[in-house]
Amino acid sequence: MRHCLLAGMAAVLASGAMAQTYAEFKSAIENASDGDTVWVENDLEYDSAMPLITKKITIASPLGQTNVLKRAARMSSTWLSVDASAATADITLRDVIVDGNGEAGTTGAYVVRMKAGKLTLDAGTTVRNFDWTARGLGISASAVVDMNEGAVIRDCRYAGWGMFLVGKVDNSASDSGGTFNMNGGLITGCAGHGGTAANGYDGVLYIYYGGRVNMSGGTITGNTSDKASAGVVVYTNTAKDGFYLSGTASVTNNVGGLANDIWIFNSGRIYLAADYAGRATLWNGANTTTMSEPVLETTSIAGLYRGTGTNTFFSGAGNISCQGHSNVVA
Repeated sequence: MRHCLLAGMAAVLASGAMAQTYAEFKSAIENASDGDTVWVENDLEYDSAMPLITKKITIASPLGQTNVLKRAARMSSTWLSVDASAATADITLRDVIVDGNGEAGTTGAYVVRMKAGKLTLDAGTTVRNFDWTARGLGISASAVVDMNEGAVIRDCRYAGWGMFLVGKVDNSASDSGGTFNMNGGLITGCAGHGGTAANGYDGVLYIYYGGRVNMSGGTITGNTSDKASAGVVVYTNTAKDGFYLSGTASVTNNVGGLANDIWIFNSGRIYLAADYAGRATLWNGANTTTMSEPVLETTSIAGLYRGTGTNTFFSGAGNISCQGHSNVVA
């Protein structure tokens, strides 16, 4: 396994060249072998997209450091993109900060857009300070993203259809799918603005057609939305897709104009594992539209709580499936 050192000290690339610029960083990615680590020695500013990655590669700061990859002013393209041709991609970010520079981006310019392969946000990784015209992270088709303990997504702004969209990002049948495994970590301080209140098209995490989110740990908290949903929107209507809660996962204390923590929309599904020991709240928020039958008989089911909305907890034919919990209205 080779290690490519970037900036500050001389950088040793796969080709043996020296690199101290973002252009040389991209060259290191292109020339790395399967299993290599590219070490980010100092803070770097990125002004263009990463090359397409088709191999197993880790991007990390040296031990004891957490260096910044900062978006250049007016940079409008997606930074990390993995398309259907790169199913063998296996990318890990560790001990690095990806910073959006606080500048508004353009519609369709994601920080991460994946249709295949795997991305791991590992300990010490932070995605922060982005202002997206639309959504910022898109996962669909066969792509898988893991978020582990110690990883953080924070202090971002977005407009419409969720900050982190899982499932059918391009709104085409071939794009249906995508899996996000939140094993730990934190999503906080993000704000939706300009969404459509009537449809709840906001949410820091939006689970759309074919998308599946397995949340076994970590916390989604302290996020806001001016019009719609601040936390998690579950829109999927395909069996076995949806929002799977287990372990110590927590979705609490988010504040939205329509719904706060979790809103089941269309025919979305939540699956609650028998071992669920976290806390999550279902909300109808300020919506006064007539909705369907209540989901819960009592105030809580093993950590799943009622919000304080005017009606029930979801629209459409949504449902909650609980393993080992019997107090659910059919």
